[in-house]
Amino acid sequence: KSATSGPKIRNHEIPVACKVAGMDPNSEMTFCSLTWVLGKFQSSRRLSALATFVSSMMHQPAFDYLRTKKALGYIAGSREWSRSGVKEWAIAIECNTNVNRVSVEEVEALMTKCAALMLKQFEALTDEQFKVLNLYFSNREKFDLDIQSCLR
Repeated sequence: KSATSGPKIRNHEIPVACKVAGMDPNSEMTFCSLTWVLGKFQSSRRLSALATFVSSMMHQPAFDYLRTKKALGYIAGSREWSRSGVKEWAIAIECNTNVNRVSVEEVEALMTKCAALMLKQFEALTDEQFKVLNLYFSNREKFDLDIQSCLR
């Protein structure tokens, strides 16, 4: 990059609802962001509880795949935002690429694998585990529960 030009923007579109973006591919500060938009929503206590639940479920697989295996900084969780007055909800994973060791494409593949693992984790919940977690997130102030014990 020359002294007069700004950073190069890398935009790569995967499936329709999933995007990867990062700054200058030669910078150690390069990052990737994958977002799966789940759809429109109306803010509610129930949705807030669900977002907390999803973020809690995402934490461990994201930590395992992105932080400990490749020593990549990451953020994983659910998000809500408003675009043109329409509120949307999505899950997202952001991760630095540390280009000296790991390529953008490799990080993208790791994040996709991480998202697939999270889906398997959700599907593996027994009815009883789901009921306990749902009860906890719906009535947080009434229960003192170790979430991690329910996710094992």
